[in-house]
Amino acid sequence: MENDDFVNMDRNNRRFSFNYKQILIFLVMMVSLYFFIPSNKNQDCDYEDCMRNRRVEGVVYRKFIDKSDHSVPKVVVRHLGGNQLDTLNFLMEKSGVFDVLNESDTIFKSINSLEFYKVVNDSLSLVGVISTNCKEDSR
Repeated sequence: MENDDFVNMDRNNRRFSFNYKQILIFLVMMVSLYFFIPSNKNQDCDYEDCMRNRRVEGVVYRKFIDKSDHSVPKVVVRHLGGNQLDTLNFLMEKSGVFDVLNESDTIFKSINSLEFYKVVNDSLSLVGVISTNCKEDSR
C-alpha cells in the first residue's frame, strides 16, 4: 500500500514538474517577444520630429490615400515660386490636419512648429496642430 502511495506521489510530482516547465518556457518566450517587437512610441516621436524640422510653403497639388503604401494619407505640395513637389506623409498624425486640407489650398508650416496654416481671405488661418501618440518620456 505504501508503495502505491509513493508511485502516485511520484506521478503527481512529475506532472507538476512538467506543467512548471511549460509555464516557465511560455513566460520566457513572452518576455523575449516584449523586448524584441518594436514599439510604435519611437515611430510616433520620429514622425513628430521629422514634421517639426520640415518647412512647408506651397499649394496642395494633390491629396490622396496611397493604397500601394498601406493606405497612408499623403499630400503633395508644389512649392511657391517653383515647380518643386514635396510629399507629406500623414500616417502617424492624429489631429485631423489631413482631413481639413483640400487641393489648391495654400499652406504654410514653419520649422520648429507643428502648426499648419492655410490662406483664407488673404490671411493665415490655423488648420491644426500635428499631434501623435509621442510622449516626452519615450523620446
